[in-house]
Amino acid sequence: FVSRHQLPPLSRLICYLDEIGRIECEVVRPTEDGFAVRFLVTDRKKDKIADRLTWLFNKQVLGLADEREAPRYAAGGPALVTREDGRVLQCRTVDISLTGAAFETDGPSPYVGETVSVGHLKGEVVRTLRNGFAIRYIPKSETF
Repeated sequence: FVSRHQLPPLSRLICYLDEIGRIECEVVRPTEDGFAVRFLVTDRKKDKIADRLTWLFNKQVLGLADEREAPRYAAGGPALVTREDGRVLQCRTVDISLTGAAFETDGPSPYVGETVSVGHLKGEVVRTLRNGFAIRYIPKSETF
């Protein structure tokens, strides 16, 4: 990372990268104009990042459309979204599909990767928006 701040090795960071999301990192060494990091992610997260980078790289070259699995429908109703720590966010549903939904909120959005509940449905935050976030529903077979 390019930074005017030099961070000592082993410093931990949470990075929010456009188009990629939230990634936990650890500083491994200083550089001339910043520092180098190692990503602290699970194998599943590595696979998701690799898939996303491949899609982003090929998007323009191959003329790929958005990777959403199901059509989205505009919505506008209120929704209560419960975060992992139990806080409840009052949101407005932006759009909804069979596989996920997007919400607007006035407060801070949940982090990418955070599990949230909307009614009896569980979802994983997959992207942040200007004033909100989008989730992918988690099938009951994936919940533990």
